[in-house]
Amino acid sequence: DVCDRSRPLEGKHLDGIYKRISKVIRFLGSVGLEVYQPFILETLPEIATKLRQVWSHYESTDRQSELSYNEYFRIFLESLDAKVRELKVLCRHNKAEMYNSNSKPRVTLIRMSMTLSYLFKDFKVFFPSNEFSEHFRVTKQDASDWWSRNFGNRVLVPWHEFQFRFGSEHCISSFEEAQSLKRDIDITLNDYVSKFEFDVFTRLFMPWSNILNTWKMLAVKHPGYVNMTYEEVKKCLEELCDKPASFVFRRSCTKLGFWSIGFVSNSRKVNQTVIRDGKSIVEALVEGAEQRLYLYPRGMDPSAAPDLQFLLSCRAKEQIAVSAEEFEIYSNMDSSFELCKICSENNKDLKLEPCGHLLCRACFKDWSQKLNRHDKTSSCPAYDLPKST
Repeated sequence: DVCDRSRPLEGKHLDGIYKRISKVIRFLGSVGLEVYQPFILETLPEIATKLRQVWSHYESTDRQSELSYNEYFRIFLESLDAKVRELKVLCRHNKAEMYNSNSKPRVTLIRMSMTLSYLFKDFKVFFPSNEFSEHFRVTKQDASDWWSRNFGNRVLVPWHEFQFRFGSEHCISSFEEAQSLKRDIDITLNDYVSKFEFDVFTRLFMPWSNILNTWKMLAVKHPGYVNMTYEEVKKCLEELCDKPASFVFRRSCTKLGFWSIGFVSNSRKVNQTVIRDGKSIVEALVEGAEQRLYLYPRGMDPSAAPDLQFLLSCRAKEQIAVSAEEFEIYSNMDSSFELCKICSENNKDLKLEPCGHLLCRACFKDWSQKLNRHDKTSSCPAYDLPKST
């Protein structure tokens, strides 16, 4: 049983998870799912492959015991196993309804697809090269300092412990508010908060100094905030095509830590855009309202939304200095300035000399190994990136 942390893991424990994943994939492959992101028929095989790679990596060096007693890995396995079992039950009890794209079980499947995708992204962050790493750094410095002061080098803490520490810094007013907050922080739904989940939350609702108020204004009080996929937003706004400037905003499901805004254009078409260039969602919504692009949250009167103007004065002005060349590379790679320009997944934590380019340790290790294998030299991996034409 993967839930018994007092016992070492064996290959057979993982085999059970693989079999359950295979059964779910076989069933879902027969119901004609639309290809939407995150797509569960892509996510589940990717999770199984990554899990095999991690286990094989530790097995090849006879370190299964080390992995067995790694707290993060055990909690990940428990979460994964529970969610796959839940998927099996959903499929078994709703076979007929699963063929109906508008049924409640299919909506539940979409929610579970999102959760599994988040769980997988979290897992990859802490096993970047199939080896457990504690080097992930929270992007916003003040939030990073707070995590270090309260949790040291830990990458995962129970929700109740996180809530106590967070509540000591930012006053949570009620049990209901705490539960709502948990839904937006614990996106893997396992009653823990990882350092990565914390990073995603703090990037979305920055600045740290006013993060709880910003979250309440956006996620609790604003009717335009939705927990949807790209396709769900499209369907939602297609019903409002006769009302241009109707809009919703959501956390991007595929680019965690980024916001996406969907709106009905003057030509009555549904557009969706990801907010970039370090701009906060508050700035984007205020500017969009001034330009008469985002006026009606979910088709409602503008007065239904809270006034976001005062939040602008609370935002810490965090600037990142980059060269023209770096700006070109980052923009072409569809990446933020805080992420590694090679993989666009991990935070930068190494600086190369003398060029000064920044990248993550995992990409530096991969690049170094490639150079050694091919017995060649290169001044910097950034120069191997494709340039714009």
